[in-house]
Amino acid sequence: MDPRILVLLIGITAIAAIWVGIWQKLRPNAYHRKVRGQSERALDRVRDMPDGAIIAYLRKMNPHAVEELVLDAASAAGHAVRRNHSYTCDGGVDGEIHVDGSWCLVQTKRYSRSIDPKHVADFSRVCAHRGQPGLFIHCGRTGRKSRDNATGDVRFVSGQALVALIKGESLDNPVPAAIAA
Repeated sequence: MDPRILVLLIGITAIAAIWVGIWQKLRPNAYHRKVRGQSERALDRVRDMPDGAIIAYLRKMNPHAVEELVLDAASAAGHAVRRNHSYTCDGGVDGEIHVDGSWCLVQTKRYSRSIDPKHVADFSRVCAHRGQPGLFIHCGRTGRKSRDNATGDVRFVSGQALVALIKGESLDNPVPAAIAA
């Protein structure tokens, strides 16, 4: 066989292997696609619910679907969104939302009770390490210790602010009182 043809075949094979590897890495897996579908259906469903029922519904959902629902709601409210490609080994960051001219790291938690102050402290450290503001989005209660652990530029989005986001309101300033609290 002509050596030039052999080199060409090896090159084409290498390029194809690289392309397949990149495609598999970027393409969401079956579980990710399933969760995205759940979150899209849930977002359509909860927008017509009374505010208190929205929080109760979120507390019963798959935690990964809640993460996706928040990113879907932010996108629908006009924010640019960056999604993670997996739900584990993400360093506590579920994605990013472009708010007030900068990319904010997002951590979404589906709590039924008070949020864990350690989770807030860990997320604050991640935000400080990356030099980015953060949005700690949850459907639980925010206690004093959790507020004290939110160092730097970490904001809580919960309660009425979370409901407002789900119903299509932007996270951009002016900051709603529920976020600033």
